[in-house]
Amino acid sequence: MCIINSISQNANDIKIYNIVVNAISVLIISINNSVKASEKYELFKKLSQSFIILSQEIESLDNVCTPEQYKIICLKYDNLILDVNFEDCPSYIKKNVSLSFSNNNRHIPIQLNGVIGQHIKIRSTSAEIGSV
Repeated sequence: MCIINSISQNANDIKIYNIVVNAISVLIISINNSVKASEKYELFKKLSQSFIILSQEIESLDNVCTPEQYKIICLKYDNLILDVNFEDCPSYIKKNVSLSFSNNNRHIPIQLNGVIGQHIKIRSTSAEIGSV
């Protein structure tokens, strides 16, 4: 727009174009600031690397884990989970994950069940109930 402004002899000829370009640029900047995509990407990248490091640490235990090591690993996992912003995840993804846990008779994480209001219960068969 600066180049067109400098070439034009009459400033009134491109006044509307200036207004439109300025409005679009302000809109793009405000959307970028409200979404904060770069910050979310960096947080996701950091958390994914931390989860990978934790999984490698668990794999390196070679099926031998002392109670102290177990407590440390649980503490690291809990700290990583606290850093995850589950509120930013779309609700349909949360629902699909909750359903996959429920369909495999697994306990649904509280971040997915209690917080988002899904309240999906574990399916249990009569044989499981009788054996408890």
